[in-house]
Amino acid sequence: MASDRSVSIGGYVTDSVIVTGDNASVAKGTGAASSGAPTPNAEILEALAALRPLLTSVRSTDDAKIDSALRDAEHEMSKSDPSPDEVGSALERALKYARTGVAFVEMAGKIVPQVAAAVTWLGEGWVKLSDMVESGG
Repeated sequence: MASDRSVSIGGYVTDSVIVTGDNASVAKGTGAASSGAPTPNAEILEALAALRPLLTSVRSTDDAKIDSALRDAEHEMSKSDPSPDEVGSALERALKYARTGVAFVEMAGKIVPQVAAAVTWLGEGWVKLSDMVESGG
């Protein structure tokens, strides 16, 4: 009598082989199986979405420039192969302008985790963004 040999993926699986059954043979190719798990870009997209209301509420004289820089980052993320350097540069500009806002220091505690999430996606070369926020206005 055959037993249940189903597979349930609770997150996402990449570069793996999942096998069930007796005497099963496998030929591994490339691809990914998913069960609605986040895309590799989901973390930065969530961070950018969370940063928008925070950075635009710091009451800077450069609010329009903050908005423009965030739109640049979001535009780059809409591409099929977004450039971390383009996104990082846009986010760096947004943070530079936001630091001039009168409410930046009081908002920094909420901004830090979002920037840290963005830096995770952007890579080591963008750790300076976290330093910009942590050092305050």
